[in-house]
Amino acid sequence: MYDITRFIYNNYSEAREYGNPVTDLQISCPFCVSAHKLHMHVSIVKNVVHCFKCGYGGSWVTFIMDVLKCNYFQAISELYVVPKIRNDVSETLLEQLQKKSITKHEKVSLQLPYDFQLLKESQSTAAKQAVRYMHKRGFEQQDYEFYNIGVCMASLPMRVVIPVEDGYYQARAIPDWLEPKYKNPKSEARYYIFNSIALELYDEVVICEGAFSAMAVGRNAVALLGKELPLEKLQRLLESPVKEFIVALDYGAGEFAVEVADKLYKGGKIVRMWKFKDERDPADGGEYEELPYDFGSKLKMMF
Repeated sequence: MYDITRFIYNNYSEAREYGNPVTDLQISCPFCVSAHKLHMHVSIVKNVVHCFKCGYGGSWVTFIMDVLKCNYFQAISELYVVPKIRNDVSETLLEQLQKKSITKHEKVSLQLPYDFQLLKESQSTAAKQAVRYMHKRGFEQQDYEFYNIGVCMASLPMRVVIPVEDGYYQARAIPDWLEPKYKNPKSEARYYIFNSIALELYDEVVICEGAFSAMAVGRNAVALLGKELPLEKLQRLLESPVKEFIVALDYGAGEFAVEVADKLYKGGKIVRMWKFKDERDPADGGEYEELPYDFGSKLKMMF
């Protein structure tokens, strides 16, 4: 969930509430010559920022990008409020869950390629290339360390290797001309969820299609590695302690998003949906409208 109030109060001590009930926060416009006047209104109910003096206008994201001179992902990190880890999660459990993506699965006998190296530990040319690629897409060192991102110099050259869990992985091509875009083990992806540790850590979890989208959203986001929700993954989601799910499949996947939301809702979970406004998904900086899951949102997602 996005929240502009935290950013405003952290950066503008003079912020003043406007309206009854409160709809806006008034601040000094950072782009005006008369910055001491509270000409700028930041809506807390709509994704809008406007200065009545100089005419500046934009969304919350563009406003933060202009103020901080940062990229989209850094702006999103200022807005998106990742829920706190549940109080009943011990440090030992957290460490065990974080190691899960790079350990071998005992039942299926999957394992990462023999030459897999973590980016945080490798000094190879391939690792440096992968780090540049991650930075270009808006991810920092803390991101590729948390998700155990790595490379394989011989078996999967010119690819970022994303461990999913239990030895399953996705290898994403770095150059645009390299095909296929993704390589993965021959085992079916129906058994695996990217960043599944979020299901054990948070009460609210965002469901994305791809791993990069999940990483862009935040630590409490998982990826289905596709649009569909097979029975194996559905059971894991329903059996998890997560109370509320946000379905955030890519633009154009409305029917699949409704199907996922419907299954979770019927399973007793609270469900919301993100309807993306264009073909950009979370990893590309796509803007969205948040909808509660009901009959009206079903129709809106599909048309």
